[in-house]
Amino acid sequence: MTSSHDITDGLQVEIARALKCRHSSVLQFRAVSGTRIQSEQTNFTVFPTKHVLRTHVDFYSYAQHKSTDSAMDRTQSDQSSKETSHSQNDESLLQFDAETVKLLVMRGDELFECLTVCEERYGALEERYGALEEEMEAKEARHKQQLDENLVTINLLKRREEELLQSQEKSTKDLAEKQQSWENGKQGMKYVVDEKNYQAARNHTLETEKRKMEWKVNGVMKHNSQQTFRIHSLEKEVQKLVLQLEKQGEKNSEDQQPMEAKLKQVEKENEDLAKKNTSWETDVKQLKDQMREKEEKFSKDLAEEQLSWESEKHQLEGERREMEKTLKQVEESKKKLAEENRSLELDVTLNVLLVKQFEKDMEVQQEEFSKRHQSWETKASSMETEIKEVTQEKEDLAQTLQSQATEFKDIQAQLHQAEDDNNLSWETRVQQLEKEMKEQKEKCSKDLSQKHQSWETTVHLMETQLKEAKEERDNLAQTRLSWETKEKKMGEEKTLLEDLCLHRKNKSRGFFARRRATEERDVVLQKMLHKMEERR
Repeated sequence: MTSSHDITDGLQVEIARALKCRHSSVLQFRAVSGTRIQSEQTNFTVFPTKHVLRTHVDFYSYAQHKSTDSAMDRTQSDQSSKETSHSQNDESLLQFDAETVKLLVMRGDELFECLTVCEERYGALEERYGALEEEMEAKEARHKQQLDENLVTINLLKRREEELLQSQEKSTKDLAEKQQSWENGKQGMKYVVDEKNYQAARNHTLETEKRKMEWKVNGVMKHNSQQTFRIHSLEKEVQKLVLQLEKQGEKNSEDQQPMEAKLKQVEKENEDLAKKNTSWETDVKQLKDQMREKEEKFSKDLAEEQLSWESEKHQLEGERREMEKTLKQVEESKKKLAEENRSLELDVTLNVLLVKQFEKDMEVQQEEFSKRHQSWETKASSMETEIKEVTQEKEDLAQTLQSQATEFKDIQAQLHQAEDDNNLSWETRVQQLEKEMKEQKEKCSKDLSQKHQSWETTVHLMETQLKEAKEERDNLAQTRLSWETKEKKMGEEKTLLEDLCLHRKNKSRGFFARRRATEERDVVLQKMLHKMEERR
């Protein structure tokens, strides 16, 4: 004959066995997953799963079946003991066994209800885990899209830098060609001005010669007028003498001979004067003809030179206007290039800030995972040194450009000095200087190309390192999120299992549970653990 104390003791033994099975399954799960969650006050590790809950339900069904079997055995024993005991005691025992069976059945129903609630909660947790996985996939897709956008922006920056370099080279070439054409135009203007000055000096000399010839012609004309006046006066005197001779007639024959001699002398003088007049007239005519020819030639030369000078003047004015237009275009292109350089500098500063922010994030992650990721500090320092090297190369390029500009100015000054010093050796020096300029330009272009290639390689290495760092950061973030989700899930499962254990223990206590309801949850769990360890 079995009593209620024996039944409760058996139930407690079965519960202890179930808890041991539960603890062994928990240890196996912990060995597989490699995680361990400790509570704040106890070292009780609990990993409730669906399988463990099923084991509890099977245990309670087994307890119910066993209670029914024990009841059947008790009925048989009661029937066999009716011959030796009283009937009233047997009826009381049967009633007591039926009450215990009812209690066990009610507890089994409650456990089934708890199981359904746990299954619902487990389904909700699975749905939540699926939603979290979808969110993680969406975040990964967004991160990949952002990485693609960053790659596109980096490629655009590279293209813009290449376009800027090409535009700078083109602008330098255009400036050199325009400066050379401007210098050629200046030399042409100087040649035209020299020719104009030479023509003005020649015109001045011709005008002075013309004035001298006019002065000579005026002197000859005055001399001719004096000679003609003298001839007219002599002719009048001769006529007077002839009249006197005619009047005197033959009065004074003796006086006639000296008068005839005088007449002959006067006639000779008249003939000489006539010859001189004819010679002077021919000379004057020749001088007048020469003056006319020179004036005509001078006027023609002046007209032709004036036309050529006006045409050259118009041509030079057109070239000057074109040069002014080109200079304005070059200034505008310089302004555009300056703006583009500013925008590139801003982009570079933003990239540097992003790199610095990324380094800060990496430092924070290194504090969390310092043992696994020590090489990132060296990588970050190498990236900083590479950035410094790139900036130093840019500064060196700027200094080389400034030195080349100063050298170009010195060469221009040397050219001007050479033009002023020796006009004969000007062409040879200009050729030498042009050769030097070509060599310097070729050297500068080679240096720029080499430095640009080195800069492109460094930028490519930096991009690859950034990609690797971002990928590892994403992997670390994913692992951390997965561990956090696992920890949350296990903590929730732990609380559920602890609640189930406490609920079952409170129901197993029955009436005595009211007295111990004031005890704390952690204390009860600690006591249960202590009992389990003692029973081991």
